[in-house]
Amino acid sequence: MRIKNKNRIRVIGKLIRIYREEKRHNTQNEYTLLRFCDGICTINTLKRIESGECSRSDEVYDELLAKLKLRFDYFPEVDTAVEMMMEPLYEAIEYFDLEGIGRICDKILNLLERVRNYVYYSELYNIFFDVNRYYLEDKEVASTTSKHYEQILNLLPKKFDVLLKQLIMASALSIAIDNIDEYRKKIRKLNIKDDNHPLLRLYMLQYYAITEQYLSLKEEIDYLEDKFLEEKNFVRLIDIYNYAFLLFSEIEKKRRIHYLNKINKILENENIPKFKVSEICSSIANTLHMEKNYEEALIYFNKVMKYRDNMHITDIIYMANCQSHLNLLIDIPTLTQDILAKHPLVLQYLYNFYQNYDVEAFVKQKIIMKKIAPLLSDKGLIDITRYELRKTFVNKNNYSYLNMFEEMIENNGEDYN
Repeated sequence: MRIKNKNRIRVIGKLIRIYREEKRHNTQNEYTLLRFCDGICTINTLKRIESGECSRSDEVYDELLAKLKLRFDYFPEVDTAVEMMMEPLYEAIEYFDLEGIGRICDKILNLLERVRNYVYYSELYNIFFDVNRYYLEDKEVASTTSKHYEQILNLLPKKFDVLLKQLIMASALSIAIDNIDEYRKKIRKLNIKDDNHPLLRLYMLQYYAITEQYLSLKEEIDYLEDKFLEEKNFVRLIDIYNYAFLLFSEIEKKRRIHYLNKINKILENENIPKFKVSEICSSIANTLHMEKNYEEALIYFNKVMKYRDNMHITDIIYMANCQSHLNLLIDIPTLTQDILAKHPLVLQYLYNFYQNYDVEAFVKQKIIMKKIAPLLSDKGLIDITRYELRKTFVNKNNYSYLNMFEEMIENNGEDYN
């Protein structure tokens, strides 16, 4: 056979099963066992190949993979070259070195480009493409891709586990919002809790925070703080301190100033990537805004604006709301129509509401009641809009709008759920 590595042959057979099943579930009937192997091999042969047994015939693999638009071969020099770049890539990720991540991923992708149409190497190409996009463009993989990565997790060499688990967990965060049980299952299935890799331990912080396991969260914070202090990994330390800030915001606000001081000390004295600074400041600002500490929140929203070229629209809206509460001039970044159009309508309307804040009170009421209120479902945005509506009231007659507003929100909630 062209491929002498029997373990690789087993992996390829199992990948064929995964690909075929994925296509079959998309109602493509030619990918049933019977039709997929028709004219190539028997059903029993296909079953053995898909279970990881090795066929003696290259032609069987060639023909089966051709149906999947893939080719069959082995390039050990490519495997060796990729493996040599894994350690520096993980180091760049651990220290949140975006330039290093981009440079190494580009090298790997260029290397894999000439073999990306071959089975197994196509998976590697997709993984490094998604890792590069996740860190440099802040784009998570789609849920279908995440499910696919779960299936191949135990097939590929262990050195790729952390990359795959990161991509899966980043995508899984959206699950936690609507279904905490599914999120919990995901943590268990990936065995994140028992994995000692520091990059994956960070997801346990996220998990304990979401599930309100505060004692476990504090223990994890202490463990990771010691580890990252020892490594002088300041970019990950501020992640740890941010979770500590959030923790003590929930259980003992007096103690959180200790961690806020640590965050500010790192930001002042260490070379932290701008994107990470803006991410941490956004988290702190949103917490303070939720607590109605508008003056302090505005300080951190201004830091977000300073360190991030493209400020997120929700941060802009909360920033404007802080300015409104403090009776300041509404001064927010300008978004182009192209960027604005990528966001949900309710965010577009709220952004435009603050961009044109100097209009008459009755115009604001009309915008809120006709455009914004019918689309509201998020509690934070509801509170903001309710405040702005109240601010337009000049006499008791206006309070009828508030009753109408609350009725709309109640109906939205019914529709939303």
